[in-house]
Amino acid sequence: MNRKALVTIALTVACLTISSQAEAQIAKQPDRIHWAHSPEMAMSLARDSRLPILAFITSENCKFCRKMEREVWINPRIIAQAETGFVPVKIHVSQHRQLVASLGVRLYPTTILFTPEGMIISQSPGYMPPNRLAGILRTAYPTQVAVQPLPSVE
Repeated sequence: MNRKALVTIALTVACLTISSQAEAQIAKQPDRIHWAHSPEMAMSLARDSRLPILAFITSENCKFCRKMEREVWINPRIIAQAETGFVPVKIHVSQHRQLVASLGVRLYPTTILFTPEGMIISQSPGYMPPNRLAGILRTAYPTQVAVQPLPSVE
């Protein structure tokens, strides 16, 4: 084999290796939030997992709700936080008017964090950029640890 063919093979192998490693890294990161299908499902999952609930209250005609969907809920940092530390649920006001009213939500979007038992940890009305939301999500971690049952000593 000539030198040019060997260099071509070596470069091809190197490119394929780098490409495979990059694809593996991308595969490890979730590319979207897997929202619970209903508030009831979120409560059940939260009780079982002992994770707090991340509720995104949204309205169909809300331009800032769409802005959060385009700019915030696709952010890899937010996705990682939501997927690993919470039970995320998207609540559409048109489908859950009574629940939204009982929570006192008057502005869309609103992001609410709940304990696994359904107690409100924080309620943040309006659009939030990714850095602000990431900070709010971090505040739930101490609460999450605090509500974990203590191991029994036998």
